Amino acid sequence: MEATSDRTDVMLADARRLEQEGRHDEAFASFVAAKAALRATTDYDFAAEEALFEALRRAFARELPLAGASTVTAAPLFVVGLPCTGTALLESIVAAHPAVASRAAPGAVVGALRQSTETEAGLPIDTAAIARLAGRSADTLGRSYLARAGAMPGARFVDGEAMNFLYVGAIAQALPRASIVCVQRGAMDSVWRIFTQRPSSVGQGLEWSNSLMETAQYVLLFQRLEAFWRQRLPGRIHELSYEQFLADRDVQTRRMLAHCGLQPDPACLAAAASTQSDEGPMGAWRPYEAHLGEVADFFIANGIPID
Repeated sequence: MEATSDRTDVMLADARRLEQEGRHDEAFASFVAAKAALRATTDYDFAAEEALFEALRRAFARELPLAGASTVTAAPLFVVGLPCTGTALLESIVAAHPAVASRAAPGAVVGALRQSTETEAGLPIDTAAIARLAGRSADTLGRSYLARAGAMPGARFVDGEAMNFLYVGAIAQALPRASIVCVQRGAMDSVWRIFTQRPSSVGQGLEWSNSLMETAQYVLLFQRLEAFWRQRLPGRIHELSYEQFLADRDVQTRRMLAHCGLQPDPACLAAAASTQSDEGPMGAWRPYEAHLGEVADFFIANGIPID
């Protein structure tokens, strides 16, 4: 496995060199070969991802599953979305605000959910765990999260763990004063950006990112789940377009801060204006358009615009 990992790093580095040299056909082949090598080392079934998304919708479709009203008064700030699509940039801007004292410890949401659903440490939150949410205390879940996040009493903090988009329903119920920002990015750019990253740099449990078409399928699952949260939790989520942010950083930053109950601050506005995104430029997929026809056709067939 270690030898495969090292070989993959070399292949990805070579792909990026070819990309910088404008040799996009060769770069594409190298990206695909690198990710195929990683995929060959895992025993993975994408059906488990589809089942999880369906379980989340089913659990929150009617009555909210957690029991009781949470009395947690803390107001954390969540920045969620697909990894590598702008969440890190937006989190850094929120974190620059003088009213934001710290960042949450990694894995706080998943850790609290594991405790609440009696899921063993190290195991994923799967369909069975989501089913066990029913009747668990919203207040207890919220307090467990705060303890794991390392929050100082009374202080606001930001949690930028992108994959928390899966758990927006539980976050909203357990932390009624939490502010949630969801970063949206064009489907084609999202696929290409995520696919060309090494999974360990994207996050744990993201084996789907080793396949181009499974990455596209996951992007579609994300968009549909966010539409569900939007309808189920009106007013709780501020959806921010990555493309619109890059086009007008000042206005989009002010709107995001307002949703979070924060006044515009020079530190945030300066960070928004000066911070370079490491999430890749808009339209990065375009030089590979000839190779991405199947992905484009998939999105068109599912009503997703090609940006």
